[in-house]
Parts: sequence; C-alpha cells; structure tokens
Amino acid sequence: MKSIGIVTDGVSELGKFLKENLEMVLKNHVQINNYYIKSLKDDFLIEDDLILIMIDKKLKDISKYIKSKDNVIVIERTIMLSAYHELLNIPAGIDVLVVNDDDETTKETVELLIELGITHINLIPYEKEGKYKNIQLAITPGEKRYVPSYLDEVIDIGNRYIDISTFFVIISKLSLNHNEIIIELKKYLELIVSLYSGMKEKMREIFVKKQELSTLFELANDGILITNKNGEIRHANRKFCELFNIQEINDKNMKQLLPQKWISK
Repeated sequence: MKSIGIVTDGVSELGKFLKENLEMVLKNHVQINNYYIKSLKDDFLIEDDLILIMIDKKLKDISKYIKSKDNVIVIERTIMLSAYHELLNIPAGIDVLVVNDDDETTKETVELLIELGITHINLIPYEKEGKYKNIQLAITPGEKRYVPSYLDEVIDIGNRYIDISTFFVIISKLSLNHNEIIIELKKYLELIVSLYSGMKEKMREIFVKKQELSTLFELANDGILITNKNGEIRHANRKFCELFNIQEINDKNMKQLLPQKWISK
C-alpha cells in the first residue's frame, strides 16, 4: 500500500485534522502517517511515497529527513462552502480583523480569502502589537484564542481544508485510480470552495467519463488486466477475475497472479 507522510512542527490538532481530511477522500487506499519536526531524531528518514508540508519554507526544515524533494508536496488549502457563504454575508466596506496563530499564517489566510473573492470587506491582518479598538468583527480559521477579547463578534471559518488541486496531484503521483476515490472526490468537491474556477464542472465531466469507461470495462467479454510499469495491478475486470479464480486484487502484483512464462513475454 502506498503511503503519505504529513509533516507539521509539533503534535497538534492540525496534523490530526489533515489526516482525517485526507481520509475523507482516500479512505483506506493509502497509509497516512504523521511526523512532527520537533520530535524527529537527526538520523530519522521519512520514507513515505509522498510527503506533505504546509508551506515552502518547511522544505528546508525537513531536508535532512528525506531522500529527495521530488516527492514533497506543499498543500494548498481552502475553506468550506458554508463558511464562504457566511463571509459573503458580512456588510460591504467594513474593516474586519483576520487572526491566525502567527504573522505568516495570518498573511496566508488574508491572501486565501482575497483569492476566493472575499473583496467586499477590508481584511486587516492581525499583529500582536496592533491596536484595533475601532474594529468590531474578526475572522479566524479555528484560532479563536488569539482573537483580542474586546472584539464584539468572531466568525470562525474552521480549519482550512485541503483543496481539490492537491488531491489531484496526490492521485496522479500515486496512481490512485480506484473508482471509490473518484466518487468520494466528487462528494468532497461539493463541500469546499475550490481555488480554481470551473473545477466542479471538470470533476463532474471526469466522473461521467469514468463511469462510462468502467461500465464498458466490466461488460467486456475478454478478461482485462491493467498494471503500471512495475506490474502493480491497477484494474482487473470481472471476466479476468473469473478466468483466474481471483477474489482479491488490491495491492497485488501480476507476478503473484499470472504464470511466469506469460509475464516474460
């Protein structure tokens, strides 16, 4: 089974949340591991097939724990559709304080909200030494404890969810072509605001084509087996399983199922 490593600074709710977030779509098709930079020994090596980090600069922090930066992905994150609608209902033109756990993540949150089209209000990045007595409303992604106590109202948009674009990269790099993942990805897309316009329409198109191909694949009179270049099985239709009396193909290699003389040819 392929594996994904999530690297965060230390043990926190973020690492747990991101693991649960990945499992919403990938289910039990991938092993997901959490790693915490502050807890890693100098000689430790992260050997997962993919490694996920929050921001670019963390690549430098983990460089001694990985073999290659080629399998490292910087997660792109977004917000839930329900939170987006709540933000759109804020009266236009008012100043709103944006609060996260440090200056860098606060700046990232402001940039994300602007990218998502929240431009009808004035987004003010929170700084610890700043004075914000004239502001009455704050937005925070699950970090209420950092919001100044004198603010009248706080909109907590919750943890930022992994954007669909990151899932596409994961699925592509790990060759995860399971039909269940495509179905769950389609459901997931209905819950979030994608960073890329037209993504929902594209996903629906992919889903329909996937269903059509799956139907033709299963109805074929011939046994069909699809593998990657290493012989790892990606798909086998019903007829193939019947011909070779196979009950389970997950995480199997064709060398385990077919006579060696067939493979050598």
